[in-house]
Amino acid sequence: MESVVNQTLKNIEIILIDDGSPDNSPQLCDEWGRKDSRIKVVHKVNEGLGLARNTGMEVATGKYIAFIDSDDYVEPKMYEKLYTKAISNNADIVYCGYKLGLDDGTFTDKSDFNEEKTFENKNDIENLSINYFYPQNGHLMMMSVWHSIYKREIIKTKFFSERIVVSEDLHFQISAILNSKKIIYIPDSLYYYCYNKDSLSHSFSINKFYNIQNLISLLLSIYPNKKKYVYKYFFNFTLNIIRLLHGNKTLKTYEKINHLKNIYKVAIWREVKRETNNNMYIKHHKIVFMILGHNLFWLFYFLTLFDYYIVLKNIRNIFK
Repeated sequence: MESVVNQTLKNIEIILIDDGSPDNSPQLCDEWGRKDSRIKVVHKVNEGLGLARNTGMEVATGKYIAFIDSDDYVEPKMYEKLYTKAISNNADIVYCGYKLGLDDGTFTDKSDFNEEKTFENKNDIENLSINYFYPQNGHLMMMSVWHSIYKREIIKTKFFSERIVVSEDLHFQISAILNSKKIIYIPDSLYYYCYNKDSLSHSFSINKFYNIQNLISLLLSIYPNKKKYVYKYFFNFTLNIIRLLHGNKTLKTYEKINHLKNIYKVAIWREVKRETNNNMYIKHHKIVFMILGHNLFWLFYFLTLFDYYIVLKNIRNIFK
């Protein structure tokens, strides 16, 4: 909150959403509201991050809207820089870089681009939107909505609940991008993302697999002619879920195998195989398809365990 109220851009509206917090956060929010007339406080029953953001948007009156997660903070000049860039260029969205928190308490600079970028061409804007779930330019864009400001008039959709759709940021992000005529990216790292490796988003839950299917349905409705990219995103996301499954220390091996069976039982896999081509997969991913096709779940279990290890930056650490 200190990083927000001390912004060099003073003419801002600060909205605090108490999403049914069980600790003393509601009282702290009210204290901030009494200290600063720019602050509005809304208390609501707990519904999760996505719906809390919707509540904030319903209250907001500003020309541009920004989002900050409650465990992060921002540079003092962040919103002055983003807002000045947006107003001077009549931009619908302005993104910036961010600083990623590391386990040792330090931060490292992150940026999707090393220089300022402007997107105005319709095809460029569509390709940018796809880059948030499929790397067309060699890397994935950071899909989160907290390192940007959005012109309120381009926001045509609300956030879905993360309890229903995996990555509630992604659908909102894509919708905003596709409704934009001009998007600017500045490489300045102005947002501090305090990464928590033990958070729910980095732990296994079978609900993630069911919820990713809901997200895939939404993406297919937006990109009916880009199915191969959508299904490859599904494939990669599912492999990550399986890696988290292997890393889970509370489940028995037979429970993990049952989860694998439930994951492959869904009909979407036939669509994934039909709509994507072999060139989109590296060799061991092709083997995954072959094993799944023959229901060799035990072998698949060990293969995906291997798949987890090969993505580690330093494989030699495995044998120490």
